[in-house]
Amino acid sequence: MAYDANKWEAVMKGKSFKIGIRSEQEALDDFIATAEAISRGEQVRKEHGVYFTSLEAFRKAVTPKRLALLHLIRTARPTSLNELARLSKRNIKNVADDVRH
Repeated sequence: MAYDANKWEAVMKGKSFKIGIRSEQEALDDFIATAEAISRGEQVRKEHGVYFTSLEAFRKAVTPKRLALLHLIRTARPTSLNELARLSKRNIKNVADDVRH
């Protein structure tokens, strides 16, 4: 998964987002439904979320160190990657790599 500045900003501001597992077909169906709603002139609600195609993919992406970063973000509410790295006592490059994934 690539780094997404909007998702990172939402997380850093303490906004909630969903983490889930859904098939590629389910994601495509949601995309099509959203596109159809927009074409009809309906307003669609923007959701912040990260979805995986399997439990295995989730486990590979959500490591204990990444979970620790999420916990720090939620409790300490750092305002930058530098602050998150300092709070986690980790190298900023490694923290940035974990945020990108």
